[in-house]
Amino acid sequence: MVHSDGTVAVRDVDLTVQRGQLVLVVGPVGSGKSSLLRALAGIVHHTGELSWNGDPVTEPELFLRPNQVGYVGQLPRVLSGTVADNIALGHQVDAAGAVSTAQLDHDLAAAGGGLGLLIGHKGTRLSGGQLQRLALARALAPRTELLVADDVSSALDVTTELALWQALRAHGVTVVGSTAKRAALVRADHVVVLLGGAVAAQGAWRDLEGDWSHLAG
Repeated sequence: MVHSDGTVAVRDVDLTVQRGQLVLVVGPVGSGKSSLLRALAGIVHHTGELSWNGDPVTEPELFLRPNQVGYVGQLPRVLSGTVADNIALGHQVDAAGAVSTAQLDHDLAAAGGGLGLLIGHKGTRLSGGQLQRLALARALAPRTELLVADDVSSALDVTTELALWQALRAHGVTVVGSTAKRAALVRADHVVVLLGGAVAAQGAWRDLEGDWSHLAG
């Protein structure tokens, strides 16, 4: 993956993701995690080969679209409307189901507003973790096949994060994300260790932890 100024952010990544898997990327700050995920989501230009169900993807910016791929960044943008407005974005979707999968339903019930809760300007009525889960619900609502999630669990407690990964797995959503939490890495099907924009190791966390435990808390 190459930045607009010609800087190579991530290189020589060879990764196969199976349907329904949870694949997590771990690495220090500046290792290229966000760049890799943005490239996988078709947001930034990359060179090399990308295949979907064995078929080559020649125009990722067009092919990797909502309903197929949902992307959630570290700082999600929200509308100054209701929870439902932010999830549906004018489309017919199962907002309640998406909220449940994203582990946000209990928070909305406690707030007393449900899907009609007004979140305020730039989401001021929601915590950081709630905003991230709202963005997840929005990405999941169109029955997304692949969810690309950039450190969305950073503001979640461990219990909520584990419930989130379990719910996504139960719904058959394929997830490629990044994290620095050991509790999440232990439950991943596959872990990729990035250092300096290159893959240093990949496999099950139980096989990687001996060398790379310092990257996870």
